[in-house]
Amino acid sequence: MISKKTQYAIKALSYMAIESETKEKFKIQEISDFCKIPHKFLEQILNDLKQAEILISKRGKNGGYELAKKSKDIHMYEVIKAIEGDFIDLDCLKTDAMVACEGCDNLKSCSVRRLSKKINIFMYDNLSELNLKNLNKL
Repeated sequence: MISKKTQYAIKALSYMAIESETKEKFKIQEISDFCKIPHKFLEQILNDLKQAEILISKRGKNGGYELAKKSKDIHMYEVIKAIEGDFIDLDCLKTDAMVACEGCDNLKSCSVRRLSKKINIFMYDNLSELNLKNLNKL
């Protein structure tokens, strides 16, 4: 259910959270070496996390990546959503306008829509409680 990309994102963020007690910025090569994540793939992952405002990047000699907020304020739901998107991605769940998905003839009684909405809410509720700080203590 969790892709390799998300697994690597969690590994990289966990490493940064633990090490951020003694350092602030992390080079891609350092994270890649320690977490055993291919460098180019890690670049894509870190960029996704930066776009989601989970990480900040600074260029230059003293540059690198750093956590955008404290590890206790980075929740697993936002990490997974930054990499994967919503857990169940149906058109009818994306808008309040209640637009039916292709092939759906009765949006109001659609069991797929109701189940999908419940799964998304369940995942949000449970993964929002789990943050990077307490993940490292499990």
